[in-house]
Amino acid sequence: MFNKSTLSLLSLIICSHAFASSLEPYSKIEINNKNTLYTINDANIDLAASLFQNVPQSITDSLLKAHSGDSEPSFRTPINTFLIAKDGQNYLIDAGGGECLGQDGNKTRKVLEQLNIAPNKINGVLLTHAHTDHICGLATYNKEKDKWEPSYPNATLFINELEYQHWVVQENDKQVKAILNAYSNLGTDKIVKFKAGDKLVDTFEVFDAKGHTVGHSAFLWQPEDQEAWIFFGDIIHNTDNQFANPEITISFDSNPTDAIKSRNYFLEQAFINKWNIAGAHINSPGIGKVDFSDKTYKWLPHK
Repeated sequence: MFNKSTLSLLSLIICSHAFASSLEPYSKIEINNKNTLYTINDANIDLAASLFQNVPQSITDSLLKAHSGDSEPSFRTPINTFLIAKDGQNYLIDAGGGECLGQDGNKTRKVLEQLNIAPNKINGVLLTHAHTDHICGLATYNKEKDKWEPSYPNATLFINELEYQHWVVQENDKQVKAILNAYSNLGTDKIVKFKAGDKLVDTFEVFDAKGHTVGHSAFLWQPEDQEAWIFFGDIIHNTDNQFANPEITISFDSNPTDAIKSRNYFLEQAFINKWNIAGAHINSPGIGKVDFSDKTYKWLPHK
């Protein structure tokens, strides 16, 4: 929840576009006359409760009590992407799961179509990391040619240099490598490798957010005379529990200890600096702020 002064300052207008069933919902935040942020629910997945570690017994007991049936308890989890329209340029933060998620995925592309933004009008895609639910939307698999082809042919791809080294150079996942190579095949300038402290397109400041992956990154966006936004990827996987319990990790974390450190760092900084948060797996609409009281972080969703 944003306070009145924030609403006045940002001139935030939230528009939940729940169209007919053939169209996909999105949220539009008009920050000023030069900047617009769109939040997109690319897909929803179920994460099994057993994937989470360091879960307090009280949460486990509550989950089991509410669960019925023979299947394993799970958490319904969104996959969010973000589109920033800035000074006539269009930048995506992550690309979503695309066709890797089957019929339930690829909603980012569908929302772009609704917004009349052609794929060749995406100027850049900033990747928080290279897990498939964040990068499969970058490309489409051509069965006849047996190769991945770029979804956004004019876009520059921005990826942490350690992340690129892990997935492409060291070949830790052939599919991830093939998707990223779809852009490097267009030209050597199509993939820009960054490190913490860099500023991308004179706009997005890169923060080290390692732990979930070796090169997991966050992007701080400070529109002129406005409050800042931090896009922190997979710092949070479970909205209901990880804000209050940052020590909870998930089996996908490459380094759980670093993941906890990063989560605590960003929650603290978001509270101190009053950053607006945008998270890839935070409940709809995926944006809000964090509060801290009674020695506990609390999520304040944007309404």
